Amino acid sequence: MAERLIGIRPLIEDAIERLIAVLDDIDGDPDLEVDEVEEQDDAEADVTWQSESVPSFYLLAEAARRRGRV
Repeated sequence: MAERLIGIRPLIEDAIERLIAVLDDIDGDPDLEVDEVEEQDDAEADVTWQSESVPSFYLLAEAARRRGRV
């Protein structure tokens, strides 16, 4: 299947370039990269911490990791 797709790769590349050109024409800025707004209740905040203290889940995970390495 991959061999069949190799033949149409230039057509796909051309189509992508044309679509990018259309987007550039629409927004008027070829270098525009829209930053997505992160949700306020982003799940990423659940696995990070904002204070100087180290959370207990990290200490437990680190202790378990070290036991496994020794």
